[in-house]
Amino acid sequence: MTANKDEKTPKQGKFTVSVEGNIGSGKTALLEYFSSNFPETMVLQEPVERWRNVKGHNLLSLMYKDSARWSLTFQTYVQLTMINLHRTSHTSPVKLMERSIFSAKYCFVENLYKSGAMPEVEYIVLSEWFDWLVNNEDVHLDLIVYLQTKPEVVLERIHKRCREEEVSVPLVIFT
Repeated sequence: MTANKDEKTPKQGKFTVSVEGNIGSGKTALLEYFSSNFPETMVLQEPVERWRNVKGHNLLSLMYKDSARWSLTFQTYVQLTMINLHRTSHTSPVKLMERSIFSAKYCFVENLYKSGAMPEVEYIVLSEWFDWLVNNEDVHLDLIVYLQTKPEVVLERIHKRCREEEVSVPLVIFT
């Protein structure tokens, strides 16, 4: 396969992988395995704690409680924190990221809009920000790994980890 001259290519000897999947699919566990067993791998976890504490405000909780009100605010912050992960310099030959700016847009923002939880004008604003970011920042991925997990398993894992924001997530969201 030859590279398109317009396509962003990986830096010499550097490889970036995004691990994707539903909430509770095992992304963090997979990343922890690589972090513990492969020291040449740089692991960047999804910045959930940043979303849970934005100068004392829990955006993740607000989003779950009232997605119609908080989806733009939350997803704007997600784009900011995810672009920071993408921009993190490689300190190892392999950089593994938990999710990416692409899943933030093509999974979460799209779902919020299509479900009616995000008004069209907010969707347009986030889409324009996304387009600007991917055209002006290095967000290249060499590989996307998707962890497919049965909905019942995902729900069981969510209940086991007891994140207060996720206690009311219904099984129907994963089917």
